[in-house]
Amino acid sequence: MYSLTGTQAILEEQKNNTITHIFESLNNSGIKYCHWKSNSHLDCSFESKCDFDLLIDRKDQSKFTRFLTHYNFKKKFSSANYVYPGFDDYFFFDKSSGNIFHFHVHYKLIIGKKHQKNYRLPLEKLILNTSVMHETFPIKVIIPEIEFVLLIIRLLLKFSFDLKTIKRLVLKRKIFPANILEEYSYLRNKIDTSLFNEYCSDLFSDLKSLFEVFISKKLDRIHLFRVVLLRTKIFRSLKNYRIYKKTEFEIQKRIRLLSAKANTSWLPAGGITIGFIGVDGAGKSTTIVIIKRWLQGKLSVQTFYMGLPKGNYVWEFYKLFFKTFKKLRISGLAKTFDILKNIYNAKTKLNTFISAEMAKNQGKIVIFDRYPVKELWDFEEPMDGPIIKNSPYWQAKEKEYYEKIKLPDYLFVLITEHEDAIKRKSEHQSEYKQNQIIAKNNSIFQLAKTKQDYLIPVNSSRKRDDVILEIKNKIWDLL
Repeated sequence: MYSLTGTQAILEEQKNNTITHIFESLNNSGIKYCHWKSNSHLDCSFESKCDFDLLIDRKDQSKFTRFLTHYNFKKKFSSANYVYPGFDDYFFFDKSSGNIFHFHVHYKLIIGKKHQKNYRLPLEKLILNTSVMHETFPIKVIIPEIEFVLLIIRLLLKFSFDLKTIKRLVLKRKIFPANILEEYSYLRNKIDTSLFNEYCSDLFSDLKSLFEVFISKKLDRIHLFRVVLLRTKIFRSLKNYRIYKKTEFEIQKRIRLLSAKANTSWLPAGGITIGFIGVDGAGKSTTIVIIKRWLQGKLSVQTFYMGLPKGNYVWEFYKLFFKTFKKLRISGLAKTFDILKNIYNAKTKLNTFISAEMAKNQGKIVIFDRYPVKELWDFEEPMDGPIIKNSPYWQAKEKEYYEKIKLPDYLFVLITEHEDAIKRKSEHQSEYKQNQIIAKNNSIFQLAKTKQDYLIPVNSSRKRDDVILEIKNKIWDLL
């Protein structure tokens, strides 16, 4: 694989960097692992719509880390609300599909409510030693009997009589959410009841009667009052498995809940700024929406618009007075408000840039929609650049604001044929507009040819799926 060059090497790399190939390699690596929960929707995980929850033998931690590095996994870091001992987060990017797969990697079995996980069950060896190969997917999984035991414990620890539960009871007459009911039904139909009872007796003998309730009745038939009683019993029984005692736990809970309000997730290299430029009709806005959706939910992403400050009341105020005085032919006041409008526009762009830099330094992926690039200012209506003329002081002031806006780390230049850009927008049909598009597009072509390190030209005249896949591949390499 490593001796190939050019296109053949790329094709070979794509073939050997799919999620199926990753698990096939993991099965042959000698690393002890298994997927320990939510096996009812593994199909969703293999489609990158859900996470993988892998339990790894603590002894194989170093070996597993090397395995992930070999396949270009990226480690995810998060604010305190998602950090627990014996837990890691990794991402794998499939070059051929453009999908990002999220791996929750557990070295210890830590369970509980979101942001409040306070119980460690010492069952890792048992789970790993009894794991089996899944009947459909190339992945080792926990046996259903133990998974069912864990599901019952998890759903009771997570249960709370909150507003969501009340709404479910009133509207659907269900205590537990649909995903829990689905997982329960899936496992209930798969388990060997006698083997399940055996594990219950061996692992949690004092909870035998509790488990019998869940095996004898359907989950949606257990009354609320009984669930509350069973939950109390679980907390009492698992007292010795707590990670923190009451006071320490309250402190940890407060830290995590406070951290969740400013939740941030980032990759080892930290934040990055990425801009997108192109003429109207190059597919810029659509591309940004798709790329943001692709990254969001996995990492912290924030978009910043660097065009005119539309919808801003100060901007609209200046614009209204400029148009009014221009219509009334009061040129002096019209010129004043035109200058104020353009100065405000420049200052707003600078403030947006400063906010974006702050977001980047917090570890976020910053995406700029449009960007003031000097090479694109030489027009009657410059592309996001200085506009003021015939007023040396204000012209210099406006330029000063723009010069404080530094280049992003990377700038994607969407190159499209003139005809395609004109055809995609109904407002481009006038001769004036078409000439303007052609002139701006020629400047973009020239900019792309300069081959500066921060510039990434992309031909956007192709099929959208091909363009998006190329951009995803390039962005992932930059992160």
